[in-house]
Amino acid sequence: MISGLWLAALAAGCATSNRSASSTPLDPATLLLAAPSSLEHRAYLGLPQETDQFLIQDVAADLVIVDCFDLYCPSCQKGAKYVNRLYELIEERGLAGRVKLIGLGLGNTPLEVETFRDKYDIRFPVFPDRSNAIARQFGN
Repeated sequence: MISGLWLAALAAGCATSNRSASSTPLDPATLLLAAPSSLEHRAYLGLPQETDQFLIQDVAADLVIVDCFDLYCPSCQKGAKYVNRLYELIEERGLAGRVKLIGLGLGNTPLEVETFRDKYDIRFPVFPDRSNAIARQFGN
């Protein structure tokens, strides 16, 4: 269960949107996502195999870092290598049991999110937010 700190790592300076970073704490009870189809990603998040949807608070971690991106954003594309490095550092330093990363494709369809994940070799779960409903909860 998540307790305490929430961190939203938003794409700063995203040329394709007018979104701005927010450090407003979120209510984990309101962030409902479709469970990933990948068994590896379900295991990474600590979700049961039979789950169709989950709340961010259900992720088996003390801290969940949400990386927001847009497939068409040049800053997001350039920043992908740094988010990947953060993922690697979490794994290398033995923090994977306490800290998890997820990606949120702002305004992106499932196909666009998968394209971003494949093109930039994102190894953690990514989710579409086509209507920006989740992003609005970040204060956008």
